[in-house]
Amino acid sequence: KNMSGGLSSNSTLRIGAHIDSTVMTLLWANGPGLEVLLPAHRQAADGSGEVISEDSNWTAQQVLNLGLPMTAVGDLREADEADWARVELPWAEGVLLLTIGFEWLKCKQLSTHMPMQCAVLHRVSAPDDRERLSLPFLVNMADERHNDSDDPDCL
Repeated sequence: KNMSGGLSSNSTLRIGAHIDSTVMTLLWANGPGLEVLLPAHRQAADGSGEVISEDSNWTAQQVLNLGLPMTAVGDLREADEADWARVELPWAEGVLLLTIGFEWLKCKQLSTHMPMQCAVLHRVSAPDDRERLSLPFLVNMADERHNDSDDPDCL
């Protein structure tokens, strides 16, 4: 997947930065608009992809604090435009994109067998000149017999 620098001049931010509070999300969209935080480095805002700073590494906790500010503890940090990348995929071909949500990190079975460092912090923009349609399918797992979403086994 190709990624290019944050919000372009001909698009509007539609949904601000957030982390899905699910296990995972399957996303179908008819065009670009999904943007993800680039925690490893900061790129030049001109879209060239040039790395301008290696010292802007984000910790998993900083990503969670930004995406879930009401649960934030400790080191708070703000993202700027250079920290975002637009996810470029062949959207017109009907691809499905899977992103990891916050509940994945809390589920003992998932985090043991398929460990993830952090949930995907993302935001959504849409082009000003055409309609963007999306269909997110939010997936959670819970034991309905116990109705306990804090169950570490998630089953």
